[in-house]
Order: sequence, then structure tokens, then C-alpha cells
Amino acid sequence: MNIKTWVLTVVVLAALAGVFYTLTKVPPDTLPQPAPHDPPLQQLGQSSLTKYWDSVVKDACQPALGSPGAEWTIVEIGDFACPMCAHSRTVVEKLVSSSKGNLRLYFSNFPIEDSSGNPAKGHQNSESAARAVLAAGKQAKFWPMYDVLYGDQEKLEDEVADEAYSSYISDSQTLDLNREQFVKDMKDAKIQARLSKQIANAKNIGVQSTPTFILRQNGSKKIYWFIGLNNQASNPGRYIPAYPGLETLQKNVPWEGKTLPDPVQ
Repeated sequence: MNIKTWVLTVVVLAALAGVFYTLTKVPPDTLPQPAPHDPPLQQLGQSSLTKYWDSVVKDACQPALGSPGAEWTIVEIGDFACPMCAHSRTVVEKLVSSSKGNLRLYFSNFPIEDSSGNPAKGHQNSESAARAVLAAGKQAKFWPMYDVLYGDQEKLEDEVADEAYSSYISDSQTLDLNREQFVKDMKDAKIQARLSKQIANAKNIGVQSTPTFILRQNGSKKIYWFIGLNNQASNPGRYIPAYPGLETLQKNVPWEGKTLPDPVQ
């Protein structure tokens, strides 16, 4: 190859490389973007709690646990794959049973998501579990399914969605539900719409973790809230200002004449 041919070959190859780069270059706006930081924690302020209280109660799972004539109402906002929710279950149920008719409990689903809006790690089956408990509620078995799901969280850890789904079917049979109706209700658009309302209500009042409990004396303008069992001991410093845990309510039961600390404004 003479020098002229060699130079011509280099020029042609360089030109072809330029064309290839231009054609295959990825536009900046299509490059993978870094995951956004966790959104700032919102304060559970009195204004948002008061504004959305009626919606939270109306859209919660039915029926409520406790006396219809109870003077106090508490709403548990939970995720069936959340270990702290399972630990809190017996505490809140004991509060209701020992209240002598003074406390009524509602439950509202809040499947935990990551900062991108996808199921958080370990919570891949939270949304399907929420639909299962709502479907059981259609056959008046909400609380029995609530107990079953919280009592055996290991099955919700399975990353195979079909296997988790099969466990719900098995649970429905244990609870003597109509299997065909249960399967139909789990897929029903109305069930999904109810779940979407529960999630929206939780976000509207600033909930970002489970379990969160909100407590109100009927007719009162003051609403209390509790996160976890004991002042967020499992994750100190996450909440500013700090919110009390459910044990604070245990020690200061208002219907027994005790006084709860004022909620953060």
C-alpha cells in the first residue's frame, strides 16, 4: 500500500467513525438519571389531619373494630409486610378490647413505596395483600384476614408474586370464604379504587411510614398521632419533630382520665 492509498484509507475510516458516533450518540435527556433523593418528611400537621379526617375514616376498611358508640376513634395506617405493624397489632387490639366501649378502630392500607414510587424492598407483595384483605372484607371477614396476614408475614416475603397470591387463596379457604367470589373481588376495579383512595388519604396527611396511628375524640378539634410503638426507636432521628409511639397512648389512656401530651402543631 503506497502512502497515498494509506492516507485515503485513514480518512475514510475516520469519516465512517464520525458518522457512526453521530448516529448512535444517546441524547442527554434519554440517559439514565440518578434516583431522586428521599422526599423531605412532611409534618403531620393539625390542618391536614382535620381536613382529611373524614375521608380517611370513610375510605378505611370496614367494619370498624369496637363499639359504634365509642367516644374515641383511632385509625391504623399500615402495611401487611411491615414487621412493626405486626408487633403493634396486639397492642392496638388490646387498647380497643380494654377500652370498655370507649375506642373504635379503623384500618387503612398504605403499601410502602421507595422514592421512585415502586414497592420498597421487602414490600413487593404489600399491594396484593392489601387487595386480599379488602376482598375478604367484602365477605365480612376483614378482621380475620387482617389477623391471618399479620400472623404469618413470611409468605409476603416471597418474591414470586404467584406464590403469594396462592397463599391468599389458601387463607380464604381457611376463613371459609367463597373462593370464586374472593378471587373475583381481588381483581375488582372497585377494590383497587378503594385502595387507591386509602393511599391518597395517607399521603395527603403526610404519612411516610407504617404503622401510623391517628386518634381523635369525636367532635374534638385536636388530633393525636403515634408512629410505631416507642418513639420511632427503630429509626431514631428520622422524624423531626419526634412523634410519640403507641406506648405513649397505653400509658396515658384519655378515656381513663389521663392526659396525653399535646400533639405537634
